[in-house]
Amino acid sequence: MEKIENIYVYMDILSAIQNESLLETVQFQENAKPYHDWNERITAECYAANSSSHILDSNNKIKDISNNYSKISFNFGPPCFPGLKAHIPVF
Repeated sequence: MEKIENIYVYMDILSAIQNESLLETVQFQENAKPYHDWNERITAECYAANSSSHILDSNNKIKDISNNYSKISFNFGPPCFPGLKAHIPVF
């Protein structure tokens, strides 16, 4: 099998944390189940998943765990970073 030298991945991380501006809390969102709201769901299924991606061997056994964020060049814009920093401990 041919060795892959480079992989280019585009990640669009523009979703700001959504909250109820008067209460400064996120309301329950039925369509985000099993999570409380879409912020929690996106964090669990996208952001957190990319921080510990499983590298599998030919038998589909985990041979390594990779933090994809450590391997990419990125820029958190003004709408995204403050919300991430406030709600996600790794930031």
